[in-house]
Amino acid sequence: VISTTNAPHSRSSRWAAGILSGCVGLISDAHIRNTRDFTEKVRKSKAKGRLLSLDIKSLYPNVPVDEAIEVVRTYSTGPNPTFKNFPISPEIFCELLGGIMSFNQFTFNGNFYRQITGAPMGCSLSSILANIYLEHFETFLLNDIPVDMRPTLWLRYVDDILCCFEDMSKFDTFLDLLNGIRPSIQFTYELSRAEKVLDGSPDLPTNVIESLPFLELNIMRLDSGDFIFSIYRKPCHAGNYIHAYSYQPLPQKRTVIRNMFLRAYRYCAPQFLKEEELRIQQDFLQLGYTSKFLEECRASAHKGRRNELKRDNLLFLQELPFAENTTIVE
Repeated sequence: VISTTNAPHSRSSRWAAGILSGCVGLISDAHIRNTRDFTEKVRKSKAKGRLLSLDIKSLYPNVPVDEAIEVVRTYSTGPNPTFKNFPISPEIFCELLGGIMSFNQFTFNGNFYRQITGAPMGCSLSSILANIYLEHFETFLLNDIPVDMRPTLWLRYVDDILCCFEDMSKFDTFLDLLNGIRPSIQFTYELSRAEKVLDGSPDLPTNVIESLPFLELNIMRLDSGDFIFSIYRKPCHAGNYIHAYSYQPLPQKRTVIRNMFLRAYRYCAPQFLKEEELRIQQDFLQLGYTSKFLEECRASAHKGRRNELKRDNLLFLQELPFAENTTIVE
């Protein structure tokens, strides 16, 4: 990772990143903003086929920076540009991007080096340009793949992609075609695994036919076609959070624990919620926190989730003055 802290271009990089970050997600609907956005899109998809995840090998060192900047230029110019409201002309802005991304020299053991391919990790622009390039990649370059081989679902968070593929007999061919589009952009995959029937509440669908870990969640498809979620932890997870006796402000410790419970209330299916609560309590009890403190954090998170649901269900009414010969169109 090349650190750009206090580098000559660090301020201009942050300025450009602030402008360009608003363009992420404008090219492709497959872009995932956060976990909530992801779960909503998965639930609405009703996609058929087997779940699998794709991962791009070493994305940042392999992003074609010049092509990514050219994508920015393409979408910010023309009669109807997708990227708008740049404070300077798009051409000058793209020249600035090129200058920033080429300034990636560093020293190691007394020797000077320069990264000549890809986007330097540590630069605030790298993730944004990578996202924009991949949006172009998945929107247009995937069109070169035959329709009968395309996935029925394609959702991407940076370099992690969730797919549904209906005809698995054609998946190997699809993967070869995908890896052949851009030699530097190579994909690996992980297939979902079959699950047994869950013992849940009788008023809930419990027949899980497959599951797949993706980001921080375990995605499960029911035999009804619906999706449910639980919190996913890697096998190496050791519960190493902030210790109760660490030299950290108490509000920070409380926020960490509260957000762990809040995440569970937001995304866990009811049949997994109690288990997740116990897991969180167990992890933090081992770190020296009291049961009373943990219960206060849990209650605060539960109240916060109830308030979120109330806000989501609010109906906003706007009073409009009467005007003759006027029709309101949605």
